[in-house]
Amino acid sequence: MLKEKWPYILIVLLLIGIGFLYTECQTPKTEVDLEENTLSKEVTTTEKSESPKPAAPKVQEIVVDIEGAVKKPGVYQMTEGARVADVVEKAGGYTAQVDKTKVNLAKKLVDEMLIYIPKVGEEVTVSSETGATAGDAGSGKININTATEEQLQQISGIGPSKAKAIIEYREKNGLFQRIEDLDKVSGIGEKTIEQMEDQITVQ
Repeated sequence: MLKEKWPYILIVLLLIGIGFLYTECQTPKTEVDLEENTLSKEVTTTEKSESPKPAAPKVQEIVVDIEGAVKKPGVYQMTEGARVADVVEKAGGYTAQVDKTKVNLAKKLVDEMLIYIPKVGEEVTVSSETGATAGDAGSGKININTATEEQLQQISGIGPSKAKAIIEYREKNGLFQRIEDLDKVSGIGEKTIEQMEDQITVQ
């Protein structure tokens, strides 16, 4: 009886052995696939984390001088594009003597700009070009660093061409540090400077 069933038992054992071998062969591959997938995800994550971030735009700084009827007059560092109103606020706001009618708060600030906030009763010339006073408070002198082309022509010996040359020099080279620096402007010599030095200021 056992001899008759032996071929069937052998076939069953053979099938079991084949199934076991198949399972053993498949398991390493699955583990390798899992390891490869994990490694691929780690590499992708690393690449994303190391991707350079776009650089933030650099903020330009300017320096201005505010004087007159403000609580904290002095030199302030401001952000490019700021207005006269911003530096007035930074300077602590107005004093009680301020004459607001002579100040252009909406004007944009420029580097090395002088802003003079006048007091009530002061005789000053207001520059619509800068939003600051073109004159030296109480002196009647014209500030060649802030005066407009029309205001410069009020100075003895300065006509339209010389006024334009002064503004062009100022825009290209920065503010005048002293009155004598005017001799660097084309068309202006020592005699012209002597003629007008009592009418101008660089403050």
